Amino acid sequence: MTEPERRRPAPILLGIVGHTELRPEDHAALSTAIRSILDDVRTRFPSTPLAVVSSLAEGADQLCADVALAAGVAVIAPLPFPAPLYRTRFKSAAARHHLDTLVRHPEVTAFCPVLGGEAGPDFAAELADDTRRRRRYAETAIFVARNAHALIALWEGREAAAPSLTAQLIDFKTLGRPVDGPAQPGPSPEVGPVFSIFAPRVGTPAADPAPGTMKILAPASLVRAAPDLLFRQVFADPRPWATLAPLLPGATER
Repeated sequence: MTEPERRRPAPILLGIVGHTELRPEDHAALSTAIRSILDDVRTRFPSTPLAVVSSLAEGADQLCADVALAAGVAVIAPLPFPAPLYRTRFKSAAARHHLDTLVRHPEVTAFCPVLGGEAGPDFAAELADDTRRRRRYAETAIFVARNAHALIALWEGREAAAPSLTAQLIDFKTLGRPVDGPAQPGPSPEVGPVFSIFAPRVGTPAADPAPGTMKILAPASLVRAAPDLLFRQVFADPRPWATLAPLLPGATER
């Protein structure tokens, strides 16, 4: 690591969670909401770098990555599978092309994190097995939530017809509740705010609130804090970047 890099402040990391079936007619409203969050964080902390952590899945992940890159915000992309395999599970040629474009972008750092203590995973075998594939998708989403100061969530809210991984990840971030498990006693170092953006799924009729409506979901331990104090408390935590940085490609040369 060079001396200028050593003195550079650790970035604020915003993780992306959400569903894959965004309605095309909502993209403009959702993009505006995402951009307003990025602009607000940069206005509050102009001297601190900002990065988005997104696994580049169809829907929420790709849209947030697009908005971030357009705003000059770097994207860190932990992928559940190497891109050539990952893309085979995407539903449309457009989404596959979008993934290809994003992973080649100079401001996107894409990599496959080691998950669950595995060493040298057989990605092709995991992709072909429904149970193992879904588990790896979930573990990558948890990796994103764990290694971010805050989340941006594009979802339908608690009124969704069925429980979702996004809802579990929001509880993980705001309550310290493990995914598919009970809340643990004591404070969780991974809790933080969630920027919740209402994003109906394809096939859902017009709804209230309007798509793109945003609210902040804050951990109970921070709920009494004014927004500036809340963000300052959370974004000053060096642990997310200290955990994530060594895993990035070229970390040994940093």
